[in-house]
Amino acid sequence: EGLHPDQKVDLPELVSQLVEDAQRRNAKLWHAQREELAFAKGAHYVDNRPLAKDQRLIQPVGAELHNHLRHMHSQAVLVPIYFDCLPQQLGQDDPQLSEDAKLALETVLLHRTDYQKARSRWILGALAARSWVMAFDYDTAIRKVVFRLVRPDQFFVADGWQYMHDPSCPYVGEI
Repeated sequence: EGLHPDQKVDLPELVSQLVEDAQRRNAKLWHAQREELAFAKGAHYVDNRPLAKDQRLIQPVGAELHNHLRHMHSQAVLVPIYFDCLPQQLGQDDPQLSEDAKLALETVLLHRTDYQKARSRWILGALAARSWVMAFDYDTAIRKVVFRLVRPDQFFVADGWQYMHDPSCPYVGEI
């Protein structure tokens, strides 16, 4: 109700409420992602219990997990990227405009080495922690699109939506 265009809202209060909702809703997921990230970085080598009788407490001691992540990463990086450009405003459903935007994205992004590096790190982060976010920012000083990675525990989707790429999702946010 606070996002209705006809209703006047206190913007700082609304943003604060949205962040609190996101933190409350995503707390378990973010905790699991932090654990998996620490595990992928080698935390499982620290607290090994060699005499444990409970099989759930036995942790891997070799480099198999790291090698498996590297293998999956090398396979995923080779997969070509598919862009789908959808209009964000009503009345702008011109298919030619969508194709032009798609061609511009493919032409500009796929030939930039900084994008390729960010994409590679993004894929590795997603494999290690279930999801990872790559943000595209426009830097007005250099007049160029720059890429940065955002940890999944600092990113949230609108309350009630499970999937950030759902076209009906009204917003996503970064904490």
